[in-house]
Amino acid sequence: MSRLGIVLALLVLVGFAVFLGVSRSPSPAPMQPMMPPAPMISTPPASGCGVGSTPRAAAFLKQHGLKDKVVFVQFGMTGCEKSDEGLKKMVAWHQGNILPGVTLVRVELPAEKATGEAPKSDEKVPFVVIPDPERKAAKATGATAIPGFVLFDRYSRIRYLGSLPDEDELYEWTQALQKETADQGSGVARFGVKELDVPSLLATTKLPDLAGAPKALADYKGTAGLLLVLGDTECPYAGAAIREVPMVSKTLKARKIATVMINVGDEKKTVERFYRSKSLPVPVLHDEGGSMITRWQVQSVPQVILTSAAGEIAYRGPAVWADLATAAE
Repeated sequence: MSRLGIVLALLVLVGFAVFLGVSRSPSPAPMQPMMPPAPMISTPPASGCGVGSTPRAAAFLKQHGLKDKVVFVQFGMTGCEKSDEGLKKMVAWHQGNILPGVTLVRVELPAEKATGEAPKSDEKVPFVVIPDPERKAAKATGATAIPGFVLFDRYSRIRYLGSLPDEDELYEWTQALQKETADQGSGVARFGVKELDVPSLLATTKLPDLAGAPKALADYKGTAGLLLVLGDTECPYAGAAIREVPMVSKTLKARKIATVMINVGDEKKTVERFYRSKSLPVPVLHDEGGSMITRWQVQSVPQVILTSAAGEIAYRGPAVWADLATAAE
């Protein structure tokens, strides 16, 4: 039997006995909680690709003279109301020197539909405006939700990724970054990480499958739980995890746990082409807008999230099935 087969056998025979509430003790001792909700995984795994924490993100900063600086970037588009609101706040911050020592940048993304408006002129914005017509910078940083905001430290690491933060909160973060005298490494926790309301996220995260039909993640849940496998079409480690999905999903299906594959960040046509030859025995959803990255605070792929029937997180981390089995014990 292969090592993966042994791990999965352990997962079924031992780990999921606890996960499903099957006591291994003959005594009527009270059931212990499966495990507490897992915290946000702040360390991109060694066998994974960081969302935004890639050489391409560092190359983007270097290309535009932003290396070795604390940089706050808005990824927005003309005609998007929220993008315009965020840009106005950033202009006010710049004019009032609210974020001293911080370089502000606007990355102009192409409008999804013609708006009839001319792109914003650099003269109207008192800081750097960088066009990103093919969304390469947005993909490199993981800022695929519009508008998206990214905070870089002086070592080209992403320290925040999400919606527009509170002014006072952002000030504290940027001041802390300017006091750092050494690279904090890939394991540094990002700012703004919050405890997730998983049952609510399962109910409200609606993603289309390859046929285009959107459904809430909660609708895919098995009677004993749900495994979300997050990946993309470029990360080689995600590719390895995807190849193991058929065996993993078959094992979990026998325990009434459903599996869903979620592709994060890639365009629909890229996702369709990539998965057409995979013939995965599970639903394949695509998150072109990147809502999983921001709402679920995803920092790397592949990432797997195992939830119980009640929506509690039993495991969240890299696609290492031995770790998944250990967490479920």
